Amino acid sequence: MEMSCRMRRMAVVLIVLAFVAGAALADYVQLDNYVYAGGDDWDFHYTYYREAGSSLQVGGTWELTGVSGVYYCSGPVYWDNGTVSENGTRVVWAYIGGDSPPNSNYTTFDLTANLPQGHAAPVPYSIDLDGDGTPDSTSDVIGPTPEPGTLGLVLVGVGGIAVRLRRRRR
Repeated sequence: MEMSCRMRRMAVVLIVLAFVAGAALADYVQLDNYVYAGGDDWDFHYTYYREAGSSLQVGGTWELTGVSGVYYCSGPVYWDNGTVSENGTRVVWAYIGGDSPPNSNYTTFDLTANLPQGHAAPVPYSIDLDGDGTPDSTSDVIGPTPEPGTLGLVLVGVGGIAVRLRRRRR
């Protein structure tokens, strides 16, 4: 009985680790922070994470959609400054190349938006690695996530609480 319970726990841990490791194998974008800029304006700061084995090529893009009221944007080294659509609901940044290797990040992509209702909820983005006009991946930008060490500590802490509660019931 005890061995079966241990095996189930180990299986759950392995599934969680496989999911976390698998999620980190593709380029992705993360919202680093946003700041109230006065009036109805908000400044947003994003980071594009380029993973090892990424096939990002010159002309590749990442596009932020679902935002509103964008009137300013800028990009970091190796990227252009971005282009805002006429109606301010879409921003596209293009990779212009450089010496930065895969497994690096590009910070920060900035935009300022006029948002009388406050900052936006998670918004969709897409990445076109080869610049052919077809997205290679799409997702929603979410806020900052804990680093792996922090996530591991949280899992150990929750596991410790579960063990303590289980012992208390005996």
